[in-house]
Amino acid sequence: MAWRQAFQALLNSGKVISMAGGAVATGSYVFYKDETRYVKMSHAYERGNILPPFTENSYETAYFPRPELENTLREVLSPKFTNEYYLVSGESGSGKTRAVVEVIRQLIATDGRQSLGAPVYVLSIQGRNFPETLARAVGFNFDEHISFQFFLDFVMRIHTFPQRDDHNRLIRVLDAVEKSAFAYMTRHGRPMVLVVDGANSLEQYMPGALRLLQEKAKLWADANIAKIVFITNDEDTGSLLQKQPSNWSRAATPIIVGDLTKEEAIEYLLMPKFMENSGSTDAMPLAMAERIVDLVGGRMHHLIVCKRSWVTGRPMGETVEDLMSREREKFVCVSRNPSLWNVITRLRKAPEKTLLLSKLIRDTSEEAVTLLAKQDILRYGRDGRGTTVQFQSKLTETAVEQLEMAYIRDKSLLAQGSTESPGLAGDGSGVGQTCQDAGVHATKT
Repeated sequence: MAWRQAFQALLNSGKVISMAGGAVATGSYVFYKDETRYVKMSHAYERGNILPPFTENSYETAYFPRPELENTLREVLSPKFTNEYYLVSGESGSGKTRAVVEVIRQLIATDGRQSLGAPVYVLSIQGRNFPETLARAVGFNFDEHISFQFFLDFVMRIHTFPQRDDHNRLIRVLDAVEKSAFAYMTRHGRPMVLVVDGANSLEQYMPGALRLLQEKAKLWADANIAKIVFITNDEDTGSLLQKQPSNWSRAATPIIVGDLTKEEAIEYLLMPKFMENSGSTDAMPLAMAERIVDLVGGRMHHLIVCKRSWVTGRPMGETVEDLMSREREKFVCVSRNPSLWNVITRLRKAPEKTLLLSKLIRDTSEEAVTLLAKQDILRYGRDGRGTTVQFQSKLTETAVEQLEMAYIRDKSLLAQGSTESPGLAGDGSGVGQTCQDAGVHATKT
């Protein structure tokens, strides 16, 4: 009887009750985590997700619809089995990110609202670091070590506590995505879609991350559990991805987002709405819109700058001159390097100012072409013949023509024995005159 009384007294003591309560609470919490760890992630795959500041807001510039591009992107971003991952490429300011985000918003508002699957979007430079931002986007809490299995493995020294450096945190997120995506595909019969924007910056801020993501993209495409879409604004990223032939074998044909056509650019400038939260304003005169497009082309960023000037009443000539001045700055060193200028001259004289990359390198040098591309003077493209080279934008073409005119004027002055020497890069005085001749100096009234 004595031992029964002692045991009863032990059970009635506060310490035992506290220990028992703690054990039950801890066990319940761990069980809850084990059962619900991937539920939140599955909800993100069903409904889609875009983190601030890319969530829809009324202070954005008004979106200009591009139906053909949107249809292509919608096909890529839809949760369909394709056994491929994707690369969307376009120059800075071409409007690719805005177009991708708009299509994702549409999918979230339609399919996502019905839990039919929508993309999860993340920008590589968003938030404090990429692993943390990716975890927030997919609903992962870095709590995979809170489980009975991990506890047993830890006691048996199979595992140690997870490391917290960026590389290991990225591995942990991707491992969780892999497991949850498999469960999601098994349950719903469709892959999850993950969009990684700014892939070109990812390698800069976190070396090795892009290769790790590509390896996972290939693996997940093989298993059909996830579709990864990379978005980049340079050719180097595509070249870097192609250095892994096995991984690149699962990549679909890259999607190139180009500038607006002349008709589209004019239509955008004539849109009466500039900001999403603003009402209609006086439409820009058609003649002015046509002259602006002739000078700056269809680069979305340049058109937005010009339209903002029209809305605010700033003289358009000043705006175009500012854009041209920034463009001319790229040529400060180029104009004094004959090998670089030789590349520009050959491209300038080519039909439609387009040459095959292989031909241009053969006639000049790969080093010169690569340097001009890195300085945002040239850009790469693709057509049925292969990789092509063009000037970065219409604004770049205009700057080149003005520099050639300045060079011809310089030679003429020297031939006449004049002491005036404006130099190859010119003094920029021709730009203002060009704007006036085009009639773009008019202001909003």
